[in-house]
Amino acid sequence: MALLASRILGMVISFVSIGFLARHLNAAHFGLWTLMATFVSFAGNFDLGLGQGLRNQLALLSSTSTDSAAEQRRLFSAVFTALLLFALSLSALVIALVPQVPWEHILGINAPELFMPARWAITMVIILMLLNLPLNLYSAGFMAYQEVWQKSLIDLLQVALLLLFAVTAYASLPIAPFIGSYYGVYNMAAILGLAAFLILRRWRLTLLPWAQIKAMVSSIAGSSVSFWVLGVSAILLFSTDPIIVSRVAGLEEGGRFSVYQRLFIMLITLHFTVLNPLWSAYTHALGAGDWPWIARAVRRSVLLTAALCVAGSTVMILFGDLLVQLWTGVQGTERLHLALLSLWISIYAWINCYSVVLNGLGYVRGQALITAAAAALHIALSVFLGHRMGVPGVLIGAIVSILPIALYATFKVNAVVRRHLNPLSPATADAPEAT
Repeated sequence: MALLASRILGMVISFVSIGFLARHLNAAHFGLWTLMATFVSFAGNFDLGLGQGLRNQLALLSSTSTDSAAEQRRLFSAVFTALLLFALSLSALVIALVPQVPWEHILGINAPELFMPARWAITMVIILMLLNLPLNLYSAGFMAYQEVWQKSLIDLLQVALLLLFAVTAYASLPIAPFIGSYYGVYNMAAILGLAAFLILRRWRLTLLPWAQIKAMVSSIAGSSVSFWVLGVSAILLFSTDPIIVSRVAGLEEGGRFSVYQRLFIMLITLHFTVLNPLWSAYTHALGAGDWPWIARAVRRSVLLTAALCVAGSTVMILFGDLLVQLWTGVQGTERLHLALLSLWISIYAWINCYSVVLNGLGYVRGQALITAAAAALHIALSVFLGHRMGVPGVLIGAIVSILPIALYATFKVNAVVRRHLNPLSPATADAPEAT
């Protein structure tokens, strides 16, 4: 409940920020600002899956061993050091290469005065998000130990600081420095979160010998690579629609579409807030062999998902235009767009419901492969249909691309649970995927 309450309050604060900036930035600047969230999502998945691998391993160690605290601390330190070195190395490449990319063509920017600001804003955001990779390990740590309310407080602090910065700095900074500073504040909150996690665990980051770092990171690398492929593919699949819309219809339309999509993403945020703690709970139940509890938790999750999708989609289709106009002042969209977004978000929520189970139980490789294939299909199909049908084409391409994932995840979870609940099935009939 603490996580849900804080997430709702956090969403309210974030919505205030978006509404404020939508009314005070011009359409092109607001479009550029909203598209930066996509780059933030991309950068967050460049940790090679080590964050999720760390979370699973810490949860497993804490549930199966009572004397592994030192090992857990060393593992955390090893992953932190590896990600810090990785972020610093990659940042140097970003500084050299990213400003040279013609982002104005990729993003559909037509105003020449925004060409260079867009390049530098993207460069700054990518660097800041790379540096966020080691800092954000506090989130994996809190979730591994199911210390939900602590993470909730850090999340609230982060969105509150971002709102304060947006209100006080929007008028005094050009758009590129504003965007860069905005995500600098984002990293400040992550630093505070990391410090809080270490203090509460009574841990100190330890500089380990490189051979030990390599060995400990390698011990979770198999599942981590699968998590990384899954994470990057999911971002390409679920977070690139505003970029595609911007590419086929212009930056202003991309920003407008992003506002509507964010309204629907609110449902996913609430949904995943409830599901996310179950990830580590499924891992703990796996360690204890408690498959009846897993089966009950899956059934409850499915019912919750169905209820949320039906109620949320109905509200969005009927009142989405009014909500967006009251929120940001952005003019309405076609009812067809709202219906397609409702279908997209419902399938998205269904996938999340089953993906959390598979992640917690260690069945990652299959998800990674099918999601990677779906991401490639999504980009090609949505761009193709977008050029011919506009925004509806982008959404139809997105919906068609994710349907196979929903079918796979549903079948896989039901098959795994039934197999382990059936005493006549051999124990090794469906062991978790190792890497």
